[in-house]
Amino acid sequence: MAGPYTVDPGALTERVTLQSRRVVKDDYGQDTITWTDVATVWARVRALSSREFFVAAQVQQEQTLKVMIRQRTDVQPTWRLLWQDRAHDITGVIPTGREWTELMCLQGVKDGR
Repeated sequence: MAGPYTVDPGALTERVTLQSRRVVKDDYGQDTITWTDVATVWARVRALSSREFFVAAQVQQEQTLKVMIRQRTDVQPTWRLLWQDRAHDITGVIPTGREWTELMCLQGVKDGR
């Protein structure tokens, strides 16, 4: 019997890029955030929720994703994920056994900054 985290490898139809965050000082001593590609992998991406809200006199949008990738033990919640040319904050890393890693991602609030 298949478990809740069984994924057909053929369902990994989306390319996503995992990026790690690095803070460096610029010429003026200010912190600057840079992102470095760690890996580009195949994934199954599912939108869980989406909402609009009003902040600072602007309408903001937020989208929550669940992303399944082949198992990786190096992914950190400080990283971000690029999907369809948009940055998503990784808010949760859930190892689901020996084969899969589930990533919970949020796009729109900080936009991966």
